[in-house]
Amino acid sequence: MIAAFLEWFLWLAAFMYCLVKVYQKAEHWSVKVLAVLIAVAFTLLRYVFKSCKFAPDNLNAFFQPAPCIPWILNLCDIASIGCRPKPVCSYLMKEAELANSGQITIELLETICDAFNRQDVDGILSYFADDCEWIMARGPIAPEGRRCSGKQEIGDVLRSRFEVVTDMRWDKMRHWVVDDTKAISEWVVHGTQPDGSKVNYLGCDLWEFRDGAVTKKDTYWKYIENEGG
Repeated sequence: MIAAFLEWFLWLAAFMYCLVKVYQKAEHWSVKVLAVLIAVAFTLLRYVFKSCKFAPDNLNAFFQPAPCIPWILNLCDIASIGCRPKPVCSYLMKEAELANSGQITIELLETICDAFNRQDVDGILSYFADDCEWIMARGPIAPEGRRCSGKQEIGDVLRSRFEVVTDMRWDKMRHWVVDDTKAISEWVVHGTQPDGSKVNYLGCDLWEFRDGAVTKKDTYWKYIENEGG
């Protein structure tokens, strides 16, 4: 009986710890509200949907996860996180672990690129440091092209780009971690310009990090002048 109680308590505590970390790291109020709602709903549902008669024979049944919880969590995921078919707990745990680790990993790079493919500007910027810089592949100033500084400017540029190229997407991605502060991502970017012309460029990003946050994104791509060249 004691072992069953401890198992139940530790399982619940681990889930709550995950949500507390998400709440602490959230940069948008909606994520904090979602974390609180899930924590309250999860705790209540454990008791509402599982009766306890306080008899030893019923304790093991009481301390098992309620069967409705995965279904409810998936509904929360669909309503709040871009309708992606992932359990919300796994998503939130992943976000919290990556934000707290301070390490550059392939998984971190994939998660950042996933935010780009969702065109989730707030999600993208959550991985960037306040003093971040983005050196774009094209621009008016030699030799860099265009340098954007700070989250505000980078966010404005991204929103403008996604409004113009609404189907912009990166695929065929490969990532390399160089050291504790640098990484490289290779990709092919696709999209449709307002005039109907297609974007189809092979490119790469040179990343620089500090304490797990992006401080610099230096973008390059192959600009195709004609199909036969």
